[in-house]
Amino acid sequence: MRAIVALMTSSSSHRGATRCSMHFLASGSSGNCMLLRTPTANLLIDFGLPPETFVGLLRAEGIDIKYWREHRAGASRKKSTDLPQPDCDSPHRLTAALLTHTHGDHYMPSALRILKDNHVQLWAHRGHLPELGANSAFRKMHDAGHVNHYDNANFQPVEGIQVTALKLPHDSTATHGFVIEVGIADSQPVRIGYAADMGYFPVEHSEALANCDLLALEFNHDVTMERQSNRHPRQIERVLGQWGHLSNEQGAEALRLILQKSHHVKPHCVALLHLSHDCNRPHLAETAATQVLREFGLGCRILITRHRECAGSVDLLARTVNRVARNAELSAAPRRNVTHSIPDFFGHE
Repeated sequence: MRAIVALMTSSSSHRGATRCSMHFLASGSSGNCMLLRTPTANLLIDFGLPPETFVGLLRAEGIDIKYWREHRAGASRKKSTDLPQPDCDSPHRLTAALLTHTHGDHYMPSALRILKDNHVQLWAHRGHLPELGANSAFRKMHDAGHVNHYDNANFQPVEGIQVTALKLPHDSTATHGFVIEVGIADSQPVRIGYAADMGYFPVEHSEALANCDLLALEFNHDVTMERQSNRHPRQIERVLGQWGHLSNEQGAEALRLILQKSHHVKPHCVALLHLSHDCNRPHLAETAATQVLREFGLGCRILITRHRECAGSVDLLARTVNRVARNAELSAAPRRNVTHSIPDFFGHE
């Protein structure tokens, strides 16, 4: 009990420690964007949204972001329309953005201009540079020292956050998923696994994605709905192919492989990403994921992402306190058979 109280006291006194959460702002062929809020930074995964939608979703989650069109409308016609400098010390400022790949539903040039105007550090793979280099906002970010490169090794986009990039099979150059570790004072790091936009799940990634507190995986389509759709045969072939997207069954199998390797930590939330609007239904994806979770005796909540609409957030710091509290209870209790339970936190094709 003393250890639990100490952790909770430390967490409440640590600056911003009560804020460590993942916000699923949008996911799907109409745009992808996730926001990770931590004690030290606010970090995006992708920014494939129109400017007004992008700014509106971020502001709804408490991010202070400047938008050049708003400033221009209020500025004098005879004076420069340069935006005021962002407050670099603000806990509500957007700090960095990770880019998975350059398909238009993950990278939108107009959203990149907003990142430039707000002095956000961009992290992109070197394979993305030929396409990004055609964008004037990107070139200005590069000249200002706000462009960084990652490869398949570990990198640290901001203080307190460690990222491992995982190469994924998709028909866009250098598509990657991420394993993100967030350092938490006086506790084990929070681990987040993110993997979407892949024609199949590389089995070797199950080890890297194991033992995550939050798993976000692609459940793009129902195979029967895809095959019976009115889409062009080439598009159907692409989606179902080795460089397309995961079906519900493939997403479920990826989840199964990851859980088989997760010997120390099981996820307290599984987020289903990139659901097709035309060729999937939320209940089909949820059923596929639920069956796998039941195989492992897990009752964690499933979060189903939405198109251009925030599907909710996952409180990652609450996981830290609950895990330590549970471990302390088990250590103090007499040895006996224990059934472990996971707390229920919530409800380009």
